[in-house]
Amino acid sequence: GYHRSPVEDVLPVSMELRDEHRKLSVAIAITMDRSGSMSAPVPGGLTKMDLANQGAIAAIELLGPNDAVAVHAVDSAPHIIVPLTPLINPHKIIDRVKTIGSMGGGIYVYQALLAAGKEIVTSDQATRHLILFADAADAEEPGDYIKLLEQYRKAGITVSVIGLGSDKDSDADFLRDVAKRGGGRIHFTDIPKDIPRLFAQETVLIARSSWLNESAPLKPQANLPLILGQNEALNGAWPNTNGYNLCYLKPEAQQYATCMGDPKAPALAAWHIGNGRSVAMPFAVDDPNNTRFLNWNGYAPLLASVVRWCAESNAQDIGVLRAQRFGDQVEIHIELDPELREEWPSYLDEIELISAHTKYPDLKLHVEAIDDGVYQASHQLLHEHIYLPVTTLKKSALLGPAICLPYSPEHRPQLNDHRAALKKIAKHSNGSLRQDIIELFDNPPSPGASIDLSIYLIIACVVLLLIEIAVRRLQFSMRKMKSKEPAPSVKSAPVAEIAAVQSPGESSDKQTADGLERDQGLHEALRQLRKKR
Repeated sequence: GYHRSPVEDVLPVSMELRDEHRKLSVAIAITMDRSGSMSAPVPGGLTKMDLANQGAIAAIELLGPNDAVAVHAVDSAPHIIVPLTPLINPHKIIDRVKTIGSMGGGIYVYQALLAAGKEIVTSDQATRHLILFADAADAEEPGDYIKLLEQYRKAGITVSVIGLGSDKDSDADFLRDVAKRGGGRIHFTDIPKDIPRLFAQETVLIARSSWLNESAPLKPQANLPLILGQNEALNGAWPNTNGYNLCYLKPEAQQYATCMGDPKAPALAAWHIGNGRSVAMPFAVDDPNNTRFLNWNGYAPLLASVVRWCAESNAQDIGVLRAQRFGDQVEIHIELDPELREEWPSYLDEIELISAHTKYPDLKLHVEAIDDGVYQASHQLLHEHIYLPVTTLKKSALLGPAICLPYSPEHRPQLNDHRAALKKIAKHSNGSLRQDIIELFDNPPSPGASIDLSIYLIIACVVLLLIEIAVRRLQFSMRKMKSKEPAPSVKSAPVAEIAAVQSPGESSDKQTADGLERDQGLHEALRQLRKKR
């Protein structure tokens, strides 16, 4: 699955098709969705249709003169772009595939399968395979695809599907069933730029047998200690592996172990690429059925050493070189290992900045010793290209990280240093200056200040009690004062008016008596009237 992917570019091995990979000759029919949705643009100035065309081209480029290919573009009907043709002149076929454009409605799947199958059903090639490329959200008209695929399986035709979209789209289950009944594979991608890789991967799986499912001895090479160091467990015989992936060493890479099968292949390959390192071990290192390899006493040392080498952690390094940029200033720090003092250079007075661009020369910087085995240097970056700091010692070299300006020097940000003012503000406010955002979380919670409120609460309770007593007493005295007021004059009040007070309008005699008792003034007036009579 790494073929034509970014991973293959950094691997020390390649996975192209060679004669020893090949099964029998192959006939492939490619039928592609060219509906209106395929005209949608993608990053890079291309359309989805352009990438689908590139996918078909990637498949054609992997085939040989003994193979044959047919290409159809499908909307509501299939359109023959390339009839089944031997790949004697692949460039002519590729030129025709490049002309496919997006038009029409959704893809009619049944018609696409039917037309593509007719192309290869009578071919002479032993392996006959159909690749259906369709939109996972717009695959229409399935027809009686189940019966059609049954007939294809009986005729030895297999079908795989590449679905543009996700496996959750409306027609994803249908496309998945097509691949299952067709005896092939289903690939979904919602990243259009992955389309060419999926076409190539599908072709590789059909046209070659990359995995050799046979036991093969693993044999270390004499140069193995150069990257893994001396280890007794790795110096002896290695166990067999249950199978391996057939691949080929790239010209600049080194092979450190071999799968001794037929054909032979790298078992451990490595190289430097860019500023990093890459290793390929094309066999299953965690196969539970391969107990011989898992129980081998060199198992842990091998994997640990490979990972350590990839991480550029070398136990023989006598020190470390660090480089850190502050604005346009670079500070370089070198620390030598005290336990390897006998390998220290007699003196260290300079370090090199290796330019990654031929336009600019390498630079040599003077270093100062600031402690025993500790050195430092500084430099102002004047260009936005990459430098690699390195210093050569007695038997090795220390390599630091790549450094460069993230902006053009003329766009250097003009920053004023206000730290002094901030420190002053923090001092006068009994605070502190935090120069790292992470330090903000180190601030402990304030202990706060406590005030005893008990005395105030007691005083408030006493005051409320006195107010309550005073209010009650005040209300009682007001009633007494009100009862001492002179009664209103009733010298000639007629009996009829007095009787009106006791009229039947009251609800009951008890309510009337209660009302008279509440009104003491009227009660007194009645008493005076009786005395006069």
